[in-house]
Amino acid sequence: MISDRGRRLGGYDPFLVRAHFRCAGDPFDPEANPGGYVNLGTAENRTVFDLLEPLLSKGQEICEADTHYNELHGATFFREAIARFLSGRAGRPINAENLAVASGASAVLENLAFVLCDPGEVILIPSPYYSGFDHDLALRSEAVLRHIYLSSPEFMLKVLDIERVYEQAVSEGLRVKAVLLNTPQNPLGQVYSRALIEDVLALAERKSLHLIVDEIYAESLMPGASYSSALELDSDLVHVVYGFAKDFGLSGYKVGVFHSHNRDVIKAVQDSTYFYSVSTATQRTLGNLLDNPGLQGFFSAMRERLTAAYRDAASYLASHGIPFLPVEGGIVMWLDLRAFLASMSFEAESDLFEQMFEGARLSISPGRAFHCIEPGWFRLCFTVPPSHLSEGLKRLVEGLDGVKI
Repeated sequence: MISDRGRRLGGYDPFLVRAHFRCAGDPFDPEANPGGYVNLGTAENRTVFDLLEPLLSKGQEICEADTHYNELHGATFFREAIARFLSGRAGRPINAENLAVASGASAVLENLAFVLCDPGEVILIPSPYYSGFDHDLALRSEAVLRHIYLSSPEFMLKVLDIERVYEQAVSEGLRVKAVLLNTPQNPLGQVYSRALIEDVLALAERKSLHLIVDEIYAESLMPGASYSSALELDSDLVHVVYGFAKDFGLSGYKVGVFHSHNRDVIKAVQDSTYFYSVSTATQRTLGNLLDNPGLQGFFSAMRERLTAAYRDAASYLASHGIPFLPVEGGIVMWLDLRAFLASMSFEAESDLFEQMFEGARLSISPGRAFHCIEPGWFRLCFTVPPSHLSEGLKRLVEGLDGVKI
């Protein structure tokens, strides 16, 4: 016998996680397993390990101090290294005392939801969005995510849409506590402008809302993309989340970062990281990485590979008449496969996913998993080894040819 809370948690089965591990049980390898699943559904950058390995292994030392308890919200040396790193993005010095470290960006978000929201209080979020936010922000905190539905073909966010959904929630007697933005946006690949972020903050200030900005793809930018970080904003209402999973390709290291100027919020988050702490050994490794003079060279090479992979995917899709949203940042593409649905329904979208997954042995993620309001949109991750990307795109086109109506 377990609690109602335990039953609720035990019944949560994320679609993207389930698909990932189905692929992991029989993965494609061009030589060892050519018939395995090609996974273009999991948002990981699998193109950079050869660049990272020498940086991660250089200067590793074992310190006795690292074998003992350290500050649970992040060792001072690590937060100071993060502060130096983030200062470049912010365009001004970042104070290490305004930072907290936790076991992944998901842990940071869950911690923040607990700190900001009582059960039943609302966080506004543009949709489609990374479905892990459902788990991170709402599952245990019992906050409520209210969707700001964006429509095709551009899926553009407008401040008026945020205000409209806010007023609707208030009219229903709900208390709205925060707005969440993700830039570069997953799954849309958009980079929000400085003007838009400032306009959302102005709304937040008028309505006394917190503004949470997830910047986990902040370094994964296409040439010409103009990126404005919320770290540039000097407001007690702005809270920024970052992590090492995407830009660094280190999802397995499970390290997330939180920044805020709000002393009450940062203290509550720091104190709560007792339950989300990161091993000091991992912090030492990543602190050395951040201080490595070769890091900027890594990011330059990472972006070159990111751009090359995107251009290869975009060229192939365009040549086969498959529409998609242009990517400004991030590691995924938003594909328009509505023309290949048997009917304009989410049931038909699910059928197409299964036909791709079992028929073509290809994993791409259906839009319903991201709370898209329109069926027929799919997310594709292009930061995989070139042989996997070319095979996956080939299977996609051949699979769609088999279902074209």
